[in-house]
This record gives sequence, structure tokens and C-alpha cells, in this order.
Amino acid sequence: MARSKKNHDTNREVLIKIALELFLENGYENTTITQIMKAANLSKGGMYHYFTSKEDVLNAVIQFGLQQEAEKLKAKVEALPVEQKLFGFAQSVDIGDFTRKLLNYSNDNQDSIVAYKVLEYNTHLLIPLLTEIIAQGVAAGIYKTANPTEVSEFCILLVRAIADTNLLPATDQAGILRRLEVFSKIIITCLEPERAHAEQLIQIFKSGMHLSDLEEDDNVE
Repeated sequence: MARSKKNHDTNREVLIKIALELFLENGYENTTITQIMKAANLSKGGMYHYFTSKEDVLNAVIQFGLQQEAEKLKAKVEALPVEQKLFGFAQSVDIGDFTRKLLNYSNDNQDSIVAYKVLEYNTHLLIPLLTEIIAQGVAAGIYKTANPTEVSEFCILLVRAIADTNLLPATDQAGILRRLEVFSKIIITCLEPERAHAEQLIQIFKSGMHLSDLEEDDNVE
């Protein structure tokens, strides 16, 4: 009897969660497709019904976790008035247990292919959402840019560079704040919001980076 699509998806989700636990326990590089298969109580044929390789499993794990959070963030932003959407996007959201485990593993294993794939996939998920937010802001007269997609791309990449300690030379907390202030000026120059809007956005950036307790001038121009 043919498998139902619903049953296939449910079993696939269970398999993804088992794979994540094995990656957390052994490390991705030290986990074999056979270990995943045995932990899920699947035959080789059953395993390959869902995934063709370990990297295929990893891609599914990352997609499953990050897609959930992207959908939550999108729903949150869509519920906000247009002048608040960028603030909502910039603020952190509560993440689920599965994604928290995935992100913690990525952060703790920066040399692993997992960290690269998480960063890559998350970047590709967030750019379209931010582009839509900025485009709506432009239509409402809040921002002034003819290039919402390019602004979004550079915004996401710059935030990643500031947050990821491996991408830029090591610095202290004050150095991170200086980078954040430069980033803020770049975004403000690109979007041209009113001063009050710009100042609120900077405070959200600082809070998200856990830098709001540093006493330095924002110097918004």
C-alpha cells in the first residue's frame, strides 16, 4: 500500500529531529548515515526513501529549524503597522527548542560546515522578508530608497559580520559598538528615515547586540 503524503512528512520530521540529536551528541562530522538509520530504526532502503546522503539530512535539519523561525518572524512583522515593521524585524523573537539547539551547535562549532550552512540559509531566508518591509516603508513614505533589495542584502550581511566573531578581526565590546554605529549610519543614509525613527532603530540594534548599557553617543546625523 502506498504511503500517504501526510505520513511521509510526519516520519521525515521525526527523522530530522533524531538526526539533530545525533549531531549534537557526536558532532556532524562524526555522525554517520548508518548511525542515523539505526537510531531511527530504519532499513537502508527506508532511510534512502527520505534522504540520499548525510549532507542531505543536514540540509533538511537546517531548513526545518530556520524555516520555522522565519515563518514566526514573518507573522509577527505582518501584524505590525508599517512604521513598526522594521523595528519588529530587528528585535529578537523567542525561538523554539529545536532551532535553539541547532543555533547553539552552530555557534559552538564555527569550523564546522554546519555553521556555514546555517549562516547561508538564514541569510537567504531573511533578505526577501526585509526587502518587503523596506518596500512597504518606501510606499508609505517612511524610507527613501530606489533599491530595497540591495539595501536589505547589505544590511543582513553587515549584521552577520558584526555578530559573527570569526568574520572580522577580534575586538572588544567598545569596538563592536563602534562597528554598530557605523552600520547604523550606513543604513540610515540608505533609508533616510526621520530622526526619531532612526534613533529608535539604533536603540533596537544596540539592545539586540546587548550593548545598550554602553554609554556612548549615537551621533545620528
